[in-house]
Amino acid sequence: MVSRSKKGAGKRKTDERREEMFRNFFNNAQVGFLRTTIDHGRILEANYRLAEMLGYDSRKELLTEYIFSEHYLETGARERMVGKALRTGEIKNVEARLTRRDNTIIWVRYTGRIYPDKGYIEAVIVDITEEKIAGEALRQSEETARALLNATNEKAALLDRRKNILSINRTWAQSLGRPSEELIGLCADENLFPVLGSSAKVMFEAVLTAKMSSRFVNNNDGRVFDNQLYPIFDAEGDVARVALFSRDITGQKQAEKALHCSNEILFKEHMKRKQLSRDLINLLEKDRQLVAMELHDQIGQSVTTLKMDLEMILEDIGIEKTPLRIRTESAMEKALHTIRDIKEIAAGLRPRLLDDLGLVPAVNELCDAMRRRGSVNVRFFTKNIPKMIDPESELAVYRITQEALNNVMKHSGADEVFVNLIRKDNYILTSVEDNGNGFELEEDKGAGADGKKTLGLLIMEERAVQLSGRFSVESSLGKGTHLWAEIPV
Repeated sequence: MVSRSKKGAGKRKTDERREEMFRNFFNNAQVGFLRTTIDHGRILEANYRLAEMLGYDSRKELLTEYIFSEHYLETGARERMVGKALRTGEIKNVEARLTRRDNTIIWVRYTGRIYPDKGYIEAVIVDITEEKIAGEALRQSEETARALLNATNEKAALLDRRKNILSINRTWAQSLGRPSEELIGLCADENLFPVLGSSAKVMFEAVLTAKMSSRFVNNNDGRVFDNQLYPIFDAEGDVARVALFSRDITGQKQAEKALHCSNEILFKEHMKRKQLSRDLINLLEKDRQLVAMELHDQIGQSVTTLKMDLEMILEDIGIEKTPLRIRTESAMEKALHTIRDIKEIAAGLRPRLLDDLGLVPAVNELCDAMRRRGSVNVRFFTKNIPKMIDPESELAVYRITQEALNNVMKHSGADEVFVNLIRKDNYILTSVEDNGNGFELEEDKGAGADGKKTLGLLIMEERAVQLSGRFSVESSLGKGTHLWAEIPV
């Protein structure tokens, strides 16, 4: 049999182990444990977590210095808590604001019991400062949101995560024929979403999930509404509220439709003008071709016949330099010059070289003709130009280059000209650049000092535009002129 002394010793060891376990739990818990006097709140016992919570480095300092009744921010708050505890026997989730050792503020929540016969209170204290700060931030954000809701003429509402209406502005409430106060607390599913269509619920859930704003348009009773949902976040970054805006854009849509119709009309008019321009240019080319044929076949033949007659007259006159022979020889020279002029004019009106050999030889002949006419050094560069090109595009490139070279001869005073003809992707780029006098350009590209484009520049630009190409001129006084065009092929 075990003696009573041994049993007693074993019980003491067990009690000591239990006491040690309790002390470890008491001192290392993540919440504050305390025992205070009922009268002034002098601390009789507390754990390390409470000391840390109230700004102390040790329990000893806390027990010596801190008296709860001296640290309540609200006058009478502790007395009210104690009075209620004396009636109920317990303290249940009582919140209070206290000051720490350094006078900073801490929010705490009490839960515990009161022992009047023993003269003390035992309680658990939880630090809820961050929770209160977050709640206050959320409250302030909601107040700001409400102010913003009523500041707009759009329909606006503030909803919680369960779609309950927390706030709704006067505009929306009036459209529903109900006061704002009556709608607070109701579910948006039955009161707001029906007029917004089926997309409203889907978009609301998308805002909660993606934490991003969403937008959708719906039609209701012949009106068009632009609806936007914006997330409002709490301190942890979660969506706590959703702001909903609905704007009537019926007038805007009607204006857009009217503008679209106007644009269609303008586009059709533009295409008609473009086609008219194209027809006029084609007609001009046709007339040029007819004139060239008439010059060559009719007038040219007549002058050639005149030359032959003059040759026969010279044979009859003989070789003696009589006044008649001299006048006849002069007439012969004039006939020869006239034949050459007719050929050049006919070639300018409709170059046979363009039809027979293609673009590059025709442009090269333009450059050669310019060299023969004056003291201008013409440099011609070409690359990747195919032999077969759409006739309309080919003629446009030729005419633009021809008109540009004519302008150089007539107006520039240049002694050097660079002509480039390059194939790039599906475009032919032609450029003519000289070192002549140049002229001042206004904001309207290609316009002179009087703000008007010359007829030649207008025709060149029109040729490019009516084929969906581009045309540009760069020039300044004393620095020459650079003209280029981009024609699709």
